[in-house]
Amino acid sequence: MREIFYLNTVRAWVITILDDASSPLHEIIDVGKIRSLAQQEDIGANIPWFRQLMGIPQLFAYLIQTDTWLRKYKVEIV
Repeated sequence: MREIFYLNTVRAWVITILDDASSPLHEIIDVGKIRSLAQQEDIGANIPWFRQLMGIPQLFAYLIQTDTWLRKYKVEIV
């Protein structure tokens, strides 16, 4: 059940980022595609076996970390 808690936590956080028009992440991702992934009801079925890398929850965590990094270091995408 920890996996489901983690999934729900990163899903809510990534939706918050997607809802923030000032997020620098908007310039480098397909917001509609990520929002579509976050809104899937059966997303829990996508949790990989044996903690394989880059399942949906890990993708969300990566996007959160990227958004945080872009904001913290005031990275400008040109």
